[in-house]
Amino acid sequence: MATTAPTVDRIVLEPWSLSRRPVPTEARWSLRELMAARCVSGGELAKLSGVSRNAVSRAVNGRGTTSMPSRRRIAAALAVETDAIDWSHPR
Repeated sequence: MATTAPTVDRIVLEPWSLSRRPVPTEARWSLRELMAARCVSGGELAKLSGVSRNAVSRAVNGRGTTSMPSRRRIAAALAVETDAIDWSHPR
């Protein structure tokens, strides 16, 4: 008699910070909100992070996906951890 392994439809992982602690969803910022809080424009963020202006624009507007190296550079330029930014939903 053959046994079948249980299937998993979807696994949802909690975001974790570099300090290995979960980042609460309500503590995450949209990139647009964080830029406003830091008084940084898209062009300035591109210069500070070394990421192209088009890539910053796509990240702010939620168009396409932002690569992990670009996310790390943008987050570092804004002085936050990568997981503190909600990359999926522009507000």
